[in-house]
Amino acid sequence: MDDEMILIRKIFFTLFDLFSKPQFCAYLKDDQYTKTSHKEVYRRIIAVFIDLLSVRLRYIPMVVADSTIRRYTDILSAMYKRVQINIKLNIYDQHIVDRILSLFCRLSDRIIIVPWLLGIGLVKAILECLPLLDINSGGRTLSVIGILHNISRHDDGAAEINSLDGLAILKNFQNNNSHMLNDTNNLLLSMAIALLSTPKQIRSDNKRMNR
Repeated sequence: MDDEMILIRKIFFTLFDLFSKPQFCAYLKDDQYTKTSHKEVYRRIIAVFIDLLSVRLRYIPMVVADSTIRRYTDILSAMYKRVQINIKLNIYDQHIVDRILSLFCRLSDRIIIVPWLLGIGLVKAILECLPLLDINSGGRTLSVIGILHNISRHDDGAAEINSLDGLAILKNFQNNNSHMLNDTNNLLLSMAIALLSTPKQIRSDNKRMNR
């Protein structure tokens, strides 16, 4: 790995370490205890961190050893819980929540580090949020579907989704919203369903569709 790639990695992980500070985790989990005068400051700083991390994810080279990193569990958990509450209460917070979902989508697209997102409750939360989505929310819907599709590409990720009855949830969501889903979302759902299905299930689904 050349010096430039090493520097890119160092910047990315330094940013993530800073973002993982307890103050940010606490704010994301429950901002009611944050002084009103501080809330906007936190929101803006968090947005900057997420944007910087998202941009660097495009270029950072990952190595196999990165899959074992677990020091970001607290901030990842705080972020998905913020998303979960936001969607359940039908609050549209583009400034933070949509950024978080986009970051999760980018993280999960890097297959090596999908283990960061497993076993922390994120998959369960995203599956619970899926049926609650406003299909017209555009980027938010694409991010949620993208996260599930990306995680399903990882063997352990697919196993966790299936352990939570995720295959049935995805099929139901696609069937119930087929007339509203755009081509991209529909394709991602179909690919995720295929990745989560056994050959026997795929043959059965094909037979049912061809009737």
